Amino acid sequence: LDIVFEIDLLYKQNIYFHLGKKEFCIPINELQMKQTQVYVFKKQGISKIKDEIDNVEEKSDIIVTITFV
Repeated sequence: LDIVFEIDLLYKQNIYFHLGKKEFCIPINELQMKQTQVYVFKKQGISKIKDEIDNVEEKSDIIVTITFV
């Protein structure tokens, strides 16, 4: 996810983006002042296959690499 680093970014509370049909929100206060960083959405990804193929209760993580440009 490339984010243009402009001064108005400092006044926002969240960054929103879409992955497929789902919208995700990254709180600005959880980001660091680094050019590249990783943000993880815990258990919001696709279903993990367990012992039984029809058991879709556990979800995988979504890992987003953020680059300020």
